[in-house]
Amino acid sequence: MEISFVFKQNTITLDFTDIEKSNLEHSNNELIGKEGIYLLKDKSNKVIYIGITNNLGVRVRRHIKGTTHTSYFHQDIESISYYVEENDYEREALEKLLINALKPVYNETAKGFQRVEVSQIIAIKYLLGLRQYTNLEIANKTGVSDAFVSNVSTGKYYSDVEIPSDYVFKPHTSPNNEINKEVIEEIYLDFLGGKSIATIHSEKRLSIDDLKLILSSSQPLYKEIRDRVKSDYKRSEKDKLIEDVFRLRFQQGLTLMKIAKLKGITHSTVGRYLKENEEKFSHIKEVS
Repeated sequence: MEISFVFKQNTITLDFTDIEKSNLEHSNNELIGKEGIYLLKDKSNKVIYIGITNNLGVRVRRHIKGTTHTSYFHQDIESISYYVEENDYEREALEKLLINALKPVYNETAKGFQRVEVSQIIAIKYLLGLRQYTNLEIANKTGVSDAFVSNVSTGKYYSDVEIPSDYVFKPHTSPNNEINKEVIEEIYLDFLGGKSIATIHSEKRLSIDDLKLILSSSQPLYKEIRDRVKSDYKRSEKDKLIEDVFRLRFQQGLTLMKIAKLKGITHSTVGRYLKENEEKFSHIKEVS
């Protein structure tokens, strides 16, 4: 896969190696220990995230398994492309150029730099200086991600921004403040139902950062709604399963063993569902 972009009136072309997610197990060993740039792509072959690493094999595997800060969209990853670059400076420079050229939807830099205000950077630095809050707490107070706070903390982002001597901290006003509880519930139900972040982003017309906050923030408002929706969702799914058991038993006449095999549960669980919920689903028996 060749990618070309223009930098200072010069065209730069990089030849990336492509690997399908299904073939990663066979290809991963050759990536172990290699330094470079990687592109994560969705089923339409669109680049959704760009990163750099000093160990492509380990880093890419973690992205695929959802054990990094990108876990909220790992189910969208269908393939990867990589380019080996051992020079640290060249690697970081190329990453930034590629992000600016391709604008992948999940990159902090692609979605965040233009939108983050100087006042937010000052607030982040001020709160970091207090040494009273975690990166996640600062992220929630300033309307950015904890990864972004971490990069500001290490000087990777906005190292030249200084805190004014008369600065007074004011919590960041985010679009999230205007999102009502019903919309948050809908978003979380969509997520539990298997919709990808990209799909929800498109349907709800909310930024990726807003969705990340709703789905993972430790703020009481979001956590309370998530816990309640998840509990209701589990009950709803269990009710659907029990109703299916009754229909298979009394409308189709299947044996308990066949029902157990079809629904992926044990024979004894089928029997327990039928016994414990006889009154609740009596209408199904009566129809039969």
